[in-house]
Amino acid sequence: MELVLTPQPKQYLAYEAWENDAVDDVIFGGYAGGGKTWWGAEMLMYDAIRWPETRYFMARKELKTLMETSFVTLTQKVLPHHKLEQNKHWTYNGQRYEIEFYNGSIIKLLHVDQIPSDPLFDRFGSHEYTRGWGDEISEWNFRAYDVLKSRVGRWKNKELNIKSKFAGTLNPSQDWPYRIFYDPWKKAGRPIDPYKPLVSMRGVLDGETIERTFVFIPARPGDNEYTAAEYLRNLATISDPVLKARLMDGDWEFSDAHDVLFPADALADMFDNRVRNVKEKYMTVDVARYGGDKIVLTYWRGWDAYRIEVYSMLAIHETADKVRTGLIAHGIPREHVLIDADGVGGGVVDLLPGCIGFSGAAAPFGMIGETETRERYENLRTQCIYHASEKAKNRQIGISEQSIEIREMIAEDLQQFKRRDSDREGKLKVVKKEDIKSALGHSPDIGDTICMRSYFDLRLREKALGEGGGEMRVFIPDL
Repeated sequence: MELVLTPQPKQYLAYEAWENDAVDDVIFGGYAGGGKTWWGAEMLMYDAIRWPETRYFMARKELKTLMETSFVTLTQKVLPHHKLEQNKHWTYNGQRYEIEFYNGSIIKLLHVDQIPSDPLFDRFGSHEYTRGWGDEISEWNFRAYDVLKSRVGRWKNKELNIKSKFAGTLNPSQDWPYRIFYDPWKKAGRPIDPYKPLVSMRGVLDGETIERTFVFIPARPGDNEYTAAEYLRNLATISDPVLKARLMDGDWEFSDAHDVLFPADALADMFDNRVRNVKEKYMTVDVARYGGDKIVLTYWRGWDAYRIEVYSMLAIHETADKVRTGLIAHGIPREHVLIDADGVGGGVVDLLPGCIGFSGAAAPFGMIGETETRERYENLRTQCIYHASEKAKNRQIGISEQSIEIREMIAEDLQQFKRRDSDREGKLKVVKKEDIKSALGHSPDIGDTICMRSYFDLRLREKALGEGGGEMRVFIPDL
């Protein structure tokens, strides 16, 4: 059987990157209607036909959406276009959610939404695929990508000399694909070259640095001549400027709201910033007990978070032991250890005399006897978040912690810190913690420890302001 592919120019570049064995991930992203989904479906079909008895996945966040979009594109558009007939060249098993081709190759349909019974996506741990495609990966939890990219290259790749590959298609977003793919591509000068892959991640294996590479193909209006004119007209009439910027203009730099305190570019730069090296070390601690929330210990050298430890299911005394061990090992004085004292955290503070208890509901810092600064913020938590926001925007926060998963958890948390009631007069406010927890599905534990670092700056500033006020005395030596 001979397959004839007739890709559009950007689709052709994506195919070139797909055939380049120096590339691990091909990311095809941009405006809606750019031919991304057709390419992903056709690419899987092409691989499945040319290599018998190989295995692939087609994944999207929700199964219902997958069946109504990517699956339809493959089975009702791409396969008929190539004269591949159902029940002759391919069959669909609705119980197993598999498309099986006449040569024994299989495309598995996967939904990657995070479910309470499987928060770590362990359900994919035993899967083995030759290659895979994720559609609208900007909707995915980062860990879903992190797990699934480890499942490709495991089925007949060595026997058939097939390079392990992951393909991702998406519309612009300011979530993890922005930081993992778009931002490095932007900083590299926006190259569109399938033969010059960029690095998205680094790791160490047996003392050797391992790099994961990608090629980014931007989709823009006019790239796909098959896009219906009516479809483009519909996009042009979108009233929401942010949605229009994303879907029609393929704009990754859109500002989703003036209420955002940690913009996408500032978040991405946090992981590259090299802040001023100082000797002072600090530790900020968020405490939980036997629940779904995490216990987080963030170690600071100045404003550089150089180590972050995450635990769960610890008793109060066990958390205190972790803090005690950490401050001794890293040479951190107890007066530089800040522990969230709200709820069960107060018990940890009691077990560690000399450490500071943090209460987000407390009054903001200000100058002694002065009310303007205090009255500007709703509470101390709000003041700390605003201070950390300004530090981030000024590229004065660095995250040296190397775990990609923890970095993404930081960014995911901080994206949720937004202004609240900004259209009203009065004190500055931020979104309530319970609302953030509802949006994330968990408490922003790591993000909290990042913003808690502000406490030490604000405390010192209040002390300096206080010492600067009041009576001034000049001592003159005796004549």
